[in-house]
Amino acid sequence: MTGKEYIKVLLYAYPKLDAIIGALADGAEIKALLSFRKPEDCLTIAQSIVEEIAAKERIAACKCALDEIVGSCSEAEQFLLEYKYFRRKRVLRGRFAGFCLDCSERAYFRRQNALLLKVAEGLRLRGLDEDWFLRSFSAFPCFMRAWRAVASGRERVVVKRHPSAELLFQKSSSGAGAGAFLPRMTSAAMAATETQRAQRKKICMPESPPPCGCSGRSASPDDG
Repeated sequence: MTGKEYIKVLLYAYPKLDAIIGALADGAEIKALLSFRKPEDCLTIAQSIVEEIAAKERIAACKCALDEIVGSCSEAEQFLLEYKYFRRKRVLRGRFAGFCLDCSERAYFRRQNALLLKVAEGLRLRGLDEDWFLRSFSAFPCFMRAWRAVASGRERVVVKRHPSAELLFQKSSSGAGAGAFLPRMTSAAMAATETQRAQRKKICMPESPPPCGCSGRSASPDDG
């Protein structure tokens, strides 16, 4: 584990934090209203309600901290967060439609790593480090399942399917020139390479021999 797993969990959950906060608040209220139907004793029911309210407050603290951190990021950094973690179609196809990163494809991954460290530092300065996260949400199933998945290298389990958006780079690390589009997926790059190789092979093939009787040598009786 790298200590960044909890940050990824919070970033992936960020677009849904308001909904989670609302659901916890509603759940606590419903538990209180229907407590007379529960077979448990009053103390157990009260503890359950308090735990939901406490979880709601902790998630609200995460939401407030992330709002501040994301708000302090540059437009390019906000795009990087949106593209990798938030993945909201309406934002990517609206605000960031045709957005072009001011770096090369190779630098993209370095910038994502640097941005993750920036978010980590912002959370740490607000007292929301990994120890706090594990203490606060050890009994919160959805966060713990996501944290274990990321920690065990199964990050794809918690990642929302990526909307059909392509990365555009102002700088090319392959000499394609400024403003060139670089395929994001390795398979796309391999397919482009194979197409270029086939075209070169076709161009370099020797010309077909001339039709019979036009070979340039004199005909003899044996040719017939």
